[in-house]
Amino acid sequence: MAELRSPKAAPSLEDLAHLEVQLEEVRFELDLTREARLRLEQEVRKLDQRLAARSAESAALKSRLAERDRYVAAIHTSFAWKVTEAIRGLFGRRWSS
Repeated sequence: MAELRSPKAAPSLEDLAHLEVQLEEVRFELDLTREARLRLEQEVRKLDQRLAARSAESAALKSRLAERDRYVAAIHTSFAWKVTEAIRGLFGRRWSS
């Protein structure tokens, strides 16, 4: 058979005041945590933007480098380059191997 429990006594004013102080402390900590989270989210957004900008710069530089490599390859395969290298080779000096 279930025991009959006596109803709890109402909390005293001192207990209520203590609980209210604890509640305010928790609210304060919650506010601090929310502010910190918002600052961190803003920082993450800024870092994402910087990363995107750097990635775009990197892609542009890679494209320019590839274009430069094609240009140099075209020069090295040209008739004028081969003639110049042959003449320089006669004097023991070469630019390319």
